[in-house]
Amino acid sequence: MIDVVSLEVAKKLKEAGYPQLCKHAWFSLEDRIYSRCKDCVEEVEDNNGTSWHYSHRICDAPSVGELLEELPTDILILYGGTSFNCELRIIKYIDEWMCGYYTELDYEPDMCLKDISRECLATACGEMYCWVKEKGLK
Repeated sequence: MIDVVSLEVAKKLKEAGYPQLCKHAWFSLEDRIYSRCKDCVEEVEDNNGTSWHYSHRICDAPSVGELLEELPTDILILYGGTSFNCELRIIKYIDEWMCGYYTELDYEPDMCLKDISRECLATACGEMYCWVKEKGLK
């Protein structure tokens, strides 16, 4: 299965204006919540023969790839009267993923505009999208 954002992050993305055109979505059926491929929804039946219908969709569940397509690859900032380009970077640490915007300065170590660390890369990228939208950077 493709790694998609949690239902909680998916709802935040929807509120932030994330396009609801993803391949996967969160669905509610018989008091249970599921992530499914939207193209398969009309065809899928559970073990009890219950049919899935698109009308049970709560919101889209973007994958890492879909989120990276929507995040700006760079953001121009003003720092000390000078403009700098902050590039999107994805970094894997021991047990966490970091999604952030960084720039390399000649006279300082990398400057970080914003970074978010999470165990799930989709969550880190989803929360970064919400931050970018909140700050009006996209």
